[in-house]
Amino acid sequence: TSSLCFFHLAHPRPVRWMDVMGPLATSLSLRTVPYDEWFISLASSGENVEAAKEVDIIQKNPALKILQFFKDAASGTSPEAMGIPALDVTQAEGAAAALGKESLPQLGAEDAGRWLEYWKGIGFL
Repeated sequence: TSSLCFFHLAHPRPVRWMDVMGPLATSLSLRTVPYDEWFISLASSGENVEAAKEVDIIQKNPALKILQFFKDAASGTSPEAMGIPALDVTQAEGAAAALGKESLPQLGAEDAGRWLEYWKGIGFL
């Protein structure tokens, strides 16, 4: 047990975005693009939309609801995805050995494949 009230939970062995997203994109026949290009496309998809069509556009592209979040993420200086600050997981690792770098294998393409199988199995994809 631990006397701490909360822990930061994150994988203690981060990987490059493309090490996981690349295999997902390939499996789903999707093209990967730089973040800036993706953001511009997202933002422009919601520009100059008539009020009567706004609900339809947001239903088709719900990411528009949090456009400001994505804009802020683009200006982040963190090496983490979406500019999210890196979390210190030292206390979590100390409280649970199973969360330590020695216990958790590095994430990779095989994990992405298993996620896809699961999502397809439950009808999400």
